[in-house]
Amino acid sequence: MSFSAAGPSSMTPSPSEPAPTSQPRPQDTSPAAFNDPWLREIVSRVPLIVLHLWFLGRVVQEWLLTRRITGFLVIANATLIIYLTLRRRQANRVERSPLAWSAAIAGTLGPLALNPSGHGPIPDAYTAWLTLAGFGVSSAGLVALGRSFGIVAAHRGIVQHGIYRVIRHPAYAGYFLTHIGFVLAYPTTWNFAVWLIADSLQLVRIMFEERTLKQNDEYLAYMARVRWRMFPGIF
Repeated sequence: MSFSAAGPSSMTPSPSEPAPTSQPRPQDTSPAAFNDPWLREIVSRVPLIVLHLWFLGRVVQEWLLTRRITGFLVIANATLIIYLTLRRRQANRVERSPLAWSAAIAGTLGPLALNPSGHGPIPDAYTAWLTLAGFGVSSAGLVALGRSFGIVAAHRGIVQHGIYRVIRHPAYAGYFLTHIGFVLAYPTTWNFAVWLIADSLQLVRIMFEERTLKQNDEYLAYMARVRWRMFPGIF
């Protein structure tokens, strides 16, 4: 009978290597509207158009009764916003912060709560001139934006022509002047509170928009050339 000798290596079991485990992929917890481009467009467009039409109807009704020039200019501004909302292009990059979305939606829709009723001591001619100045500035900005117009902070291209050679956010500057003209024409506590909250949120929108656009080197160069956001020498 013969025996085969076993060496030390055959007596020591080789340690077994643990099988590689796959790490679970982090789930995207962003709201569905942030991830689906078409749903995002619907969420940001439809409420804006519907509420602007509602506001437009109220202002038209008041204008037919009083024929105040201030009301007519507000009608023209709301109509332009509806038109540009329908024509705007989809964004390459959209801010996903819930705070940015909240500020954009509330800042845009807030002024629609302004109530065109009541009459103050300031003649309509003066408030109309202020509203006209705001309408002119905002219209110049909106026309220059064209299909790059949007509500939530997003990258739809860098606009640098027209009034954007002077200030970086002409539409907001125009809104600010138009809203002041409206509040002076219809000076109620409600309108003043709405104006104060809504235009404060517009400043938050500006901060988020610039945070998004500053990821582009072209916009950084634009900021270096155009220093002022809304009002030259002030802000």
